Amino acid sequence: MQIIRKKLAVLATLMMILLTLDGCAHFDCSGYIQAMLDSLYKGEHDAYATITKLTPDELEQNYQEGINAEIEKFLSYMNISDNASFVDENTRTNLRSFFQKVYQNANYTVAEADKKGNVKITIQPIQIFTPAREALDAYVKDFFARNDAGEFAELSDEAFYSQYIQGALDILNTYANTISYGDAITITVAVTSNEQHVYSITDEAFDSIDEHILDYNSQISTSDDSTTQNNTETQNE
Repeated sequence: MQIIRKKLAVLATLMMILLTLDGCAHFDCSGYIQAMLDSLYKGEHDAYATITKLTPDELEQNYQEGINAEIEKFLSYMNISDNASFVDENTRTNLRSFFQKVYQNANYTVAEADKKGNVKITIQPIQIFTPAREALDAYVKDFFARNDAGEFAELSDEAFYSQYIQGALDILNTYANTISYGDAITITVAVTSNEQHVYSITDEAFDSIDEHILDYNSQISTSDDSTTQNNTETQNE
């Protein structure tokens, strides 16, 4: 599955400290990580706004960009990344609501930082795709068998791909109220500052956190690549 990095422009410049500080001895690195994760995954911005001096509106925009990136990751998981642009705005709005709900269940525990600014984060990955996988596989197999039989020949590309994704989302929503978790994973990230005392973690460190928050199993597969295309195009040639 293609990994889509979240658009975290805010992460590039996180905080300016006007005093000369010694690592995390005088800066709450753990509190900073906790506030960052709460803002990015749960939309709780107050603590992060206080630390970064960014406005709640700026952090909300960043949060929504993360949700949009998760949608693109999901469309790749559903094996339509090349046709994702055909998914209509109504379906994307439904996807946005779904991931906002799922993100509320993000399970992470941030330990106290050591003096060098290393922070251990224990994550229990949300597992919604694993319990839903059998139902999703059956749905995809049936949907594209119907497509191969010409059932959707009159649909536009937008209607076809939107219907496909909405059907998968309907299945996932049945699992959204009974979230389960995978085995705990502990990640250590380093909070560092530069000469201007701007505190940050690396993009690679964030990616390591992000890939474990929500557990995608292997990409949804179909019988062959051609079945992920709307047969309207073939029949109209």
